[in-house]
Amino acid sequence: MSDQTPILQVSFDKAPLREAGYTDTAVLRYKKTVSDFSEELFRRSTRLGEASKAPNFPREITQHHVQSSATELAAPITARPKPKWFIPAHILEYVCLAIAGIGGGHLDKQQGILAFGIGLTVGVLLIVARLTIVERRN
Repeated sequence: MSDQTPILQVSFDKAPLREAGYTDTAVLRYKKTVSDFSEELFRRSTRLGEASKAPNFPREITQHHVQSSATELAAPITARPKPKWFIPAHILEYVCLAIAGIGGGHLDKQQGILAFGIGLTVGVLLIVARLTIVERRN
């Protein structure tokens, strides 16, 4: 966050952390992280409440605003990075399907039939593989 005075003061019992084996620096880092998260959650929830309020009415922050903000904050933590081959495979899908399209325009020739068949087969297999892997990762 920033070096400004905290918006909210977060306090908690350090005993469970000590019992779990946290060092002095780990307890300080834990407290700072919780405090920073709390401040950012406060800011985002307030912004959402402000954005959804009706004109000429006071701002009202609901549990929906808080939950949406918490989910948004947690998204980078829970999101898994895509594999390095993901983008080249996606590009190759388009190339294969373009080849299939060109081949489909020349089905009266043997090269057209081969381009259509191979391009379509490889393109569809790449799409299925990518979508299956994405589904498994989520």
